[in-house]
Amino acid sequence: GDASVVDGEIPDSGKPDAPVLPYVPAIQITAGGASTCALRKDGTVTCWGTQDNGRLGDGKSRDSSIPSLVTGLNDAAQISAGDSHVCAVRPSGDVVCWGYNNDGQIGDGTQNDATTSKTVQGISDATQVGGGSNYTCALKKGAGVVCWGNNGSGQLGDGTNNKHLTPNDVTGLPPIAQIAVGGFHTCALTKTGDVWCWGENGEGQVGTNTKGNDVLVPTQVMGLSGVQSLASGRQHTCALFSTGQVKCWGVGGAGSLGNSASSSSASPVSVFNLTDATALGLGGLHTCAAQKSGAVSCWGSNSWGQLGTSDTSIDSINVPTTAKVSGIVEIASGYRHTCARSADGHIWCWGSDRDARLGLGSNIYAPTPVTVAGPKDVTSIACGGDGFACALESSGKLWCWGTNDNGELAQNKTPASGTPLTITVMPTITPTKVVAGGAHLCEVGAGTDIVCWGYNGSGQLGDGNNTNTNSSGAVFGGGGFGGVPTTLGYEHTCALAGDAGLACSGANGSGQLGNGNNSAQNKPTFAQMPQATLAAFGGGHHTCAVGADNTGYCWGNDNYGELGGGGSSSTPVQMKLPSGAQQFAMGYGHICALLQSSEVYCVGANGGGQLGIGSTSSTSTPAKVTLPHGGKQIVSGDGHVCALLADSSVWCWGYGDRAQMGNGTNANSLQPTKVSNLTGVLAIAAAGDHGCALQSDKTVACWGHNDTGQIGDGTRMVEPTPTPVAGF
Repeated sequence: GDASVVDGEIPDSGKPDAPVLPYVPAIQITAGGASTCALRKDGTVTCWGTQDNGRLGDGKSRDSSIPSLVTGLNDAAQISAGDSHVCAVRPSGDVVCWGYNNDGQIGDGTQNDATTSKTVQGISDATQVGGGSNYTCALKKGAGVVCWGNNGSGQLGDGTNNKHLTPNDVTGLPPIAQIAVGGFHTCALTKTGDVWCWGENGEGQVGTNTKGNDVLVPTQVMGLSGVQSLASGRQHTCALFSTGQVKCWGVGGAGSLGNSASSSSASPVSVFNLTDATALGLGGLHTCAAQKSGAVSCWGSNSWGQLGTSDTSIDSINVPTTAKVSGIVEIASGYRHTCARSADGHIWCWGSDRDARLGLGSNIYAPTPVTVAGPKDVTSIACGGDGFACALESSGKLWCWGTNDNGELAQNKTPASGTPLTITVMPTITPTKVVAGGAHLCEVGAGTDIVCWGYNGSGQLGDGNNTNTNSSGAVFGGGGFGGVPTTLGYEHTCALAGDAGLACSGANGSGQLGNGNNSAQNKPTFAQMPQATLAAFGGGHHTCAVGADNTGYCWGNDNYGELGGGGSSSTPVQMKLPSGAQQFAMGYGHICALLQSSEVYCVGANGGGQLGIGSTSSTSTPAKVTLPHGGKQIVSGDGHVCALLADSSVWCWGYGDRAQMGNGTNANSLQPTKVSNLTGVLAIAAAGDHGCALQSDKTVACWGHNDTGQIGDGTRMVEPTPTPVAGF
């Protein structure tokens, strides 16, 4: 729920200590027991999830549902997460680790947890590092292997069960090309393509054809040759061949070996019907493979949606099944979650989000892959009244976050998301603008149809029925409205039509469709505008439009005198404005207009100061709002109004009980107050009790109510000042 507010001040919001980071493509990912990390192209490392024992490496004490920068590390070359710790290799060959250190797995000679990266003693020529459950191994430039930490199952490979607080040589290995570190067992790929393993063997994960006794020294896995790469999970290992085939051994009780059986195997078995694998990721009881096509296949336990199929009705699958993600080049699996890296450096995760390990801020589960990365190079933003927001990139990629109660996120089974999700709606267009209503939204493209989705109970999608849609969008009016200006009210939609007519569909109980009656319409009907329409603006129970001569017209409710006190109207009423209108912004009971003179006038309800005139008295005559500069854009939520001014600053007024003012308080403001911490604003959006701003660096920041994650910062707490939308 929301943070409580006391005496005009907002308490600690509960948001992560980590600031939202600028986008840098990821080049490698790794998943631990309850956290995830990414190596970025610039050599920095970010982690998210549980902070227990310092495993995020940022020196903080809180969990983080968005990527947090590891302190003191800007030149990492490779990373690996163990159960509760993480390590990185530097180009110099040094190794640094952070996190849990009860058995010396950090390698700094102590057993003290490390909340920031610590240098491992006694190694300066590492080429790869691998983290297990409370132990670590590294491959050296000379093709030897060293391990340190817990050795209760012989996983350090030195013939004993003695722990080591610093690196210790593994004995009896030929020259090694790669290591794969599991829960309590270790495997190594030789330069000639053979595989050797050692450590815990209760499920046959060492591959000796027998189960039971631990194996304290490296032992060759028989029946394998020509292996290209290895990956290990908690109790199983898989080998990838150049042919794209995969063989696995070890625990198989949930089908994690992928051989159409659900039993463990102490020798390698072939994964069923998989011939084009390029990368592997092994978790606790599940396995995933990236394929040449960019698709992903997963098998094994699905109790938390970790197979990414969207279907959690099946607890486990013992043969490869396709995850709902594409363009993937790398896979990393934790015990109950999976993450994947796409070719463009974005990261997708699915499965358990307990401890925020998916980076979603939901702490539940995501059976469908969702992206950790956020929007960049944004050109259009929109806010929805029921608690969601969207950002459109210049590339045409659309991101939305917040509630999904009615399919606003274009997902069937995805719950509300506190961080951005990519939105794909059929039929696909290349949008140039996104617009939002109460619980529905539309994409508008150049010369293309208007595609809408979400709530359709009043016919606001305009496709002739009243059925909600998600990824299968509705074409407004069946087509023929290509690329025209479009506006959405709470439950209605309007679009300019031929000869500058205005066609509207949806709720009409207050006459907001402007067609002379009060009957809802699920197909577009024409508003009775007395002249051609230049622009239209939708509100809660109103619609306003600018005529060809810049005369302003509005229709719908007049409960608070917002139409001039003559009563509600189902046809356009000329507004009593001192000069021509440019824009309108409406809430529940008030209307504001931006004039050609750049002045702002408001009329109607004023209980929270939403008219901006220094009092709470309602008026049926438009009153001037005093602003320090001329206006460029106005927007309105339910009971507050914001204006973007000529100097690129943003000022708001009205109800502030949910921090809608963006000035750090929860107090109402009867006059315009400046929104804090914004620079170079290009555009603004508002709905309900929140607002967002598109800034000159093409990033988005939001503030206000956040009960469904509509701020996009990975939390569900009120944000009293603009907070960057989470980006990777």
